[in-house]
Amino acid sequence: MVKCMILKVSKSSVLSGDIYISGSKNAAMPCICAALLTKQKVILENIPDIIDVNNLLTIIKQQGIKVKKKNNTITIQAKRLKTRVLSDLVETLRGSYYLMGSILSRKNKLKIKYPGGCNIGARPIDYHLEAFKELGFNVLEEENKITIKEIKRVNKDITFPKISLGATINVLLLASTYTNEVKITNPSLEPEVLCLIDMLKKMGVSINIIDKQIIIKGVKRLRGTTHKIIYDRIEAGSYIYLAGAIQKSKVYIHNAPIDHLQTVIMVARKMGIIVYKKDDILVVEGNKGIKKINLLIFNLNKKIL
Repeated sequence: MVKCMILKVSKSSVLSGDIYISGSKNAAMPCICAALLTKQKVILENIPDIIDVNNLLTIIKQQGIKVKKKNNTITIQAKRLKTRVLSDLVETLRGSYYLMGSILSRKNKLKIKYPGGCNIGARPIDYHLEAFKELGFNVLEEENKITIKEIKRVNKDITFPKISLGATINVLLLASTYTNEVKITNPSLEPEVLCLIDMLKKMGVSINIIDKQIIIKGVKRLRGTTHKIIYDRIEAGSYIYLAGAIQKSKVYIHNAPIDHLQTVIMVARKMGIIVYKKDDILVVEGNKGIKKINLLIFNLNKKIL
């Protein structure tokens, strides 16, 4: 049964106070799946307490994997992995597709329900499955599940026609046990991917980024590690615009990943929102309301704070 939360919103003339940004869901999901790459203990810090993350942890526990949770820290130890992931929760959770790369990295087959979750446009997993095929697996798609079996693992250069965050992550997970080089051309290099790369390096995988290529040289056995999830740039950006849209508002955003918010801050300032850094806190003030801007005239890659 899915629990629902009712949120009551009342009108306020100003928005003020302190906001504490949580860990990034989009970074936490792949890192949780990366914990399955080793039989040793993995400790993940700054995990957000949200439905998607908790559902993924439930799926993992249903697989017989030990999971301990204390506040925003979880400990995972996957001594054994099952090759059938048929929980109904998989169909409700798009991020469950990261289980494919992590389980296939240690096992030679997998049967999993078709990952579901939020339907933002058409977001098929073709790039994921094609990459698995190129790396030596046979993929059979049925109505509501996918069966993947190893033929013979091969080291190939994977080139994505379009940048895909999810497919980049799945290849990183799978290739972490390939002892010869696997290259990803045209990968996603978003902060969430870099967070996973940092974790995999701690676990013993050699990963280099050269000329917008990711070069992976895995190891047969990954080791356990402790890793902190980055803070959520989407959550922080949402609060910047929300506070800035209300006149006379002033909010203090703690744990804002400022390096990941350069474009958001630049656009906010162009819209008339006051944004500045005070010590390690991001301060946002609503001025005289927001104004229209033309994004095409700005250099969105410029570092401004």
